Amino acid sequence: FFAGDYTQTVATLTQAIEGGSKNPSCYYFRGLAQSRLGRGAEAEKDFTTGADLEGQDFNVFFNASQSLERIQGPERRVLETY
Repeated sequence: FFAGDYTQTVATLTQAIEGGSKNPSCYYFRGLAQSRLGRGAEAEKDFTTGADLEGQDFNVFFNASQSLERIQGPERRVLETY
């Protein structure tokens, strides 16, 4: 993602998600990449799914906030709404 290859980011994170990852950060970063590719509806779906996962399982801890600390400005404010 941070290298700017958003198409590859979507592909890689889709593989992780299809492989069973329940880490909300996968959805958040895929959503950010989707957004940067102009795919707003897909981004919103990923943000919603990431937020749902983050609030579901209290026995598993994913520090989504820490993984997103480099995301600032308008994009971060959008994520915070979810």
